[in-house]
Order: sequence, then C-alpha cells, then structure tokens
Amino acid sequence: MSNEVVIRVTKQSDLPSLQTLYHEAFYVENLFPLVVELLSDKQEALNLSAVKDGALIGHIAFTQCHASPENISLALLGPIAVLRKYQRQGIGSLMIKTGFNILKKRGVNKILVLGDPNYYGHIGFTEETSIRPPYSIPEKWKRAWQSITITDYSVSPSGQLKVTKAWQRQELWSE
Repeated sequence: MSNEVVIRVTKQSDLPSLQTLYHEAFYVENLFPLVVELLSDKQEALNLSAVKDGALIGHIAFTQCHASPENISLALLGPIAVLRKYQRQGIGSLMIKTGFNILKKRGVNKILVLGDPNYYGHIGFTEETSIRPPYSIPEKWKRAWQSITITDYSVSPSGQLKVTKAWQRQELWSE
C-alpha cells in the first residue's frame, strides 16, 4: 500500500467517515450537518477528501457565493478538517491548494474564509475589508475574515457576501 495522501472528490458513501472526522476535529462544535448539506449541493459546493491507505483522513468544502459585481466568481472555504494524528503534516494545505487549482479552472476569482489568520496567512490569505460576511461577526474575529485572489479580475468585488442556503445560519458566523 502507498503511504501517499490522495485528494479526491468526496462521495456520498464517505458520510460515515466524515461524521467520525468532524466529531473528532470539532468535538465542541457540530459542523457535520453543514457538511451533509454541502455534500448534497453538488452545483454550489466543491467537496474534496484526503485519503491515505484507503482511509478518509481529511475533508474540505468550497461553496460558490457572490458579492457585487455579480460577474466576479467567489468561493467560501470551509469547513476543513483533518484527523488529529495527521495534522501539521501539510494535508490541510494540500487540500486547499488542490481546491484552488480546480476552482481556477472553473473561473473562480477569489476565495474567502473565516478562520485562523496564522494558519491561513501562511497560504497567502489576508484580511478582507471590501466584502462583508453575510452576518456580523464578533469584533475579535475581524482579522479572521480573510481572502485570497486566485485569478485576476478587473473590478474589485465589494458589499455583503451572498451565500447559499447552507451558510444562511447566523450561528455559523458567531460565537
């Protein structure tokens, strides 16, 4: 068997492994219902899984979203999870970069994330000030609202982010 990590599109049959993954990675916060919803929305969400020796060890979702002007294609990164024993091995970064490559081919211009600036900063994310999240976020999370441009665009997007139904729950954006 190969020791290599393979990134592939997530399948419905991965749901039991995803439940285990998200329960371990976010034992205080239940993100699994969001993952299920994103996995069922194949038109709006790109779901990728990291697999090693046949076992699912990581997952990431990117959801299409919009701001103004509408012709700028945006995606929201999240959630992302890696089993604890595989963390700090570059698997999360590998899933993110694989997602970027797929999204570039789909014409996505910019990726947004609400996450740890120390983690996402090493990938190239910077604080986002032109596009507002769909709900108010706590002041202490201001630096956590970040973005990265993956393809060029002529007019910078701005305004409030319009998200799919899965992300239209305020509790996903607050403490």
